[in-house]
Amino acid sequence: MKRTVVECSQGARYATLWWPLGSFNAVRLGGVRIQRCPVHHRWERTRRVDPAALSLAERRAAESIRDIGII
Repeated sequence: MKRTVVECSQGARYATLWWPLGSFNAVRLGGVRIQRCPVHHRWERTRRVDPAALSLAERRAAESIRDIGII
């Protein structure tokens, strides 16, 4: 499994496991995912971030923060 950079509704970016058919660490409500943000320590809406829209430094900073400690 590969980690994907996501952004919470408050703007924090972090890496999470993200695959289209399911999730162990998020609640799916239609096209929206509610996930616990490791920065704010609360449940928030999340969305995937296009890696091409991030600079190398932004991507590395986001990948250094992980939501859960597996993989």
